[in-house]
Amino acid sequence: MIMDNLSAYGTEGCGYMDGEYLPMSEMRLPVTDLGFQLSDMCYDALHVHNGRYFRMNDHLDRFQRAIEARRYETLETDRDGFADILQQCASKSGLRNAMVTIVATRGTPSSGHKDLRSCQNRLMVWIVPYYSVVTEEESHTGCDIVVATTQRIPPEAVDPTIKNYGRLDFVQSLFEAYEREANYAVLLDAEGNVTEGRGWNIFGLQRGRLASG
Repeated sequence: MIMDNLSAYGTEGCGYMDGEYLPMSEMRLPVTDLGFQLSDMCYDALHVHNGRYFRMNDHLDRFQRAIEARRYETLETDRDGFADILQQCASKSGLRNAMVTIVATRGTPSSGHKDLRSCQNRLMVWIVPYYSVVTEEESHTGCDIVVATTQRIPPEAVDPTIKNYGRLDFVQSLFEAYEREANYAVLLDAEGNVTEGRGWNIFGLQRGRLASG
C-alpha cells in the first residue's frame, strides 16, 4: 500500500528521471534523445486508486515485453527496480488517486551518425492527479464521435501492442472531428475495421454479443 506523504512535490505531482526524483515541472527531455527525434520510445500507464496501484504487476509485465521488443538493453534498472520507482513516486507525491506514466526512450546517440547501439536508454516516470480524457459531463450526457477518414497506422509498420507516442494519425483525425463540431474521432484500418480512439475504449452490441476495441 502507498502511504500518504506530505512532500515537497505538492499537488503538481512527482517525477523520476536520470536516477533522480524531482517535481513534475522540472522534468526535461534532451532534444537529442531519439525518443523526441524519432518517437523511439514505449510507455505504459497505470492508475492509483485509494492509495493502491491497480494491477501493477500486469502493467509491468506488459512494459517489460515492450522494452524487450524495442531492444532497450541499457536501461538503468530491471523490472523490480521499475516497481520500486513507481512506489517511491506515488509515496513522494502523496496522491491517493493518480495517473502514472512510465516511459523508456532510446536515449542520445554518441554522434551525428545516430547509431542506435551507442545510446544509453532512458527511463522516466511521472505521477499526477487523476484525470480522464472524456470530461465528467460527457460521461453522463454523451458526446459526439466521428469516424475519421484518416487510416490507423498499420500493425505491419508499427506494432500497436507496444504503446507509443507516434500518433500523427490521431492528430489528423482530431482535426477532422473539430471540423465536424466534435471533439473525438475513431480510426479504421485498411479493411474498414474499427481500431481505437485516443485514450478511451469502444464497445459495441451486435446480435446480443458485446465486443470491445
